Amino acid sequence: MKNTVEKRYDLLKLFSFFPFIAMIFYGFWNIKIYLVLNSIVFIAFILLLFHIYKKKYFFFTDGYQYFFAAIVLSLISFSLSPLRNLISLEYINFLSGFIIFFITLNIQDNDRDIKYFYPFLFIIVLISAYNLISGDDVIATLKNSNTLAFFSILIIGMLLEKRRYYAALIFFCVLISTRSIAGMLSVVLVSSYYCFNNRKNIDFKNNKIVLSIVLLLIVFLVFNIDERSVSDRINWWRSSFDMFKERPLVGWGYSGFTHLISAFSSDGPKSLYAHNYFIETLAEEGIIFSAVWFYFLFLIIKRSKNFYHYALLSALLQSLFDFGIDTTCGWWFFMYILAESDKKDLLMFRFSNNGKKITSFIIALSSLGFFVWLYSSFKYIDIEKRLGVISELANNNRYDLAVAYSDDSIAKNPDNFDIALKRALVLEDIAEITRDKRAYMDLAKSLEYILIINPYYKRAYDKLEKIYDMIGDERLITDLRFRKKNYIQADK
Repeated sequence: MKNTVEKRYDLLKLFSFFPFIAMIFYGFWNIKIYLVLNSIVFIAFILLLFHIYKKKYFFFTDGYQYFFAAIVLSLISFSLSPLRNLISLEYINFLSGFIIFFITLNIQDNDRDIKYFYPFLFIIVLISAYNLISGDDVIATLKNSNTLAFFSILIIGMLLEKRRYYAALIFFCVLISTRSIAGMLSVVLVSSYYCFNNRKNIDFKNNKIVLSIVLLLIVFLVFNIDERSVSDRINWWRSSFDMFKERPLVGWGYSGFTHLISAFSSDGPKSLYAHNYFIETLAEEGIIFSAVWFYFLFLIIKRSKNFYHYALLSALLQSLFDFGIDTTCGWWFFMYILAESDKKDLLMFRFSNNGKKITSFIIALSSLGFFVWLYSSFKYIDIEKRLGVISELANNNRYDLAVAYSDDSIAKNPDNFDIALKRALVLEDIAEITRDKRAYMDLAKSLEYILIINPYYKRAYDKLEKIYDMIGDERLITDLRFRKKNYIQADK
């Protein structure tokens, strides 16, 4: 009969499936799924802490001091960010990635048969194939082809490491189906690097045809890069550097790029991501965090063995040009594979009674944090429901009720940007229909409220400038332009 500790550990081992489950649900992402997935991470973390408390030891990787320093530095960046209220949910996702890394290191299931992961992988392949055959873009699988390409690269490495070559070939086909130039190019380049490292075991003379095909493939991929795509990326990178120069030490906080891009870029399309993980991290977290975190990654990847090593290199190489790692589940899955790559060379930390007291304190603190998280989750679910009601009322031209309900929603959630923006959109519709001066002034008040929540929201300044210019109030125009000059770098 298994004792309680063993049963708890068996339950914890099921967490190995979580990154794959989360990867599938990411394609259907909404606030409820987001809350459930993060709750699973927190529950697994608390279970692990109980297990550590009983066993009096835990595992971690060499270089652990950089890992924990990175977490502390990210907390400082978040705490000092002027966008703190806007990025809090995304920051929870960021912390969950660190927790997943820690949990994965402490689940000793190296003998688990890879076949147990096949159902999850099969679903990804099935949806990709369906979208490809139906003529739709594969973005429906995981919201974007770049994300699917990123996952495919890591899964290929995992499957090759487990000697599942045919399954790896299938995911290579999935990678090709994404048409991600960065993804395919990174795999080809890293594969070439692999061949170079193993050149003593490869008969290059008798493989000239294969090498020629690889060279031609590299040339083909390079010449098929979209010039517009390149110019857009250069613009986003330049904007990221401008963000970095504004707050070089602590940055703007994780996911701050999303809320700042309009303030720092006036050219080309906007994006939720900088399409370069390293530059975006530098802008969002600052130079101190970036130096510590990138050095930790260097240590892990340097120690990683075999195909995990090359898969991680390829994923990071792709992240120079795409954003797979910046998405929530992309970050989680990367941290999972990063931990898996280092599980053979772990350090064991044993502790005394004082260590048990510290663990007890962490368990209590984590449990309290989890209950606070559950309480706040209902708030976010209510916000999503309110946004849906406001949209439905506006779509049915019931504008008076939509405005009244949005006012009530703001009263209950005064710092929520989405509700404030939704109210402004409703008032903008009313103003465009009625062409009434009072309606435009109501819209102006709503836009001013948005700028209190996020003073870097460029569209609010642009719309306010048109309204104030229309009513001919020079004092308001002068004040608005002064504020805009302080916050919007794109127009300088």
